[in-house]
Amino acid sequence: MNTTFNKLVRLVVYMLCAVAIIASSVSSTATTLSDSDDVFKSAAHMPSFPGGDAALMRFIYDNLRWPQTCGCIQGKVVVQFVVEKDGSVGEVKVARGLDPDFDKEAVRVVKMLPKFEPGRNAVGEPVRVWYVVPVTFKLQPVNEED
Repeated sequence: MNTTFNKLVRLVVYMLCAVAIIASSVSSTATTLSDSDDVFKSAAHMPSFPGGDAALMRFIYDNLRWPQTCGCIQGKVVVQFVVEKDGSVGEVKVARGLDPDFDKEAVRVVKMLPKFEPGRNAVGEPVRVWYVVPVTFKLQPVNEED
């Protein structure tokens, strides 16, 4: 049954992930999101995932597991995190949740992300930047022929 469930998950779960970067405006200077610890909401050069947004979506999709306790719930979990000066992921939190199990799964996968190309200020120095990834959990009809 568990093997059947996992196969069904692969067939049924179609994860739509759109990458949204919180930025009021990209300007020549970075703007501070909070007064603490110089984390920016935008920078002259925003962080980028190796391979671009499509590679980011593929990484999340390939590593995402549908929580078994969640049944047929569908929706979006918005995960916010800091891309550190070295490109690593830090300070991961749920900005908008769906269900505690889905929230936990989205955070787990984001914490696994490989290093980004870090954000940079106008003079080219690496800066810490907030990044947002909406992760959509959507059921798709099962193809009976598979």
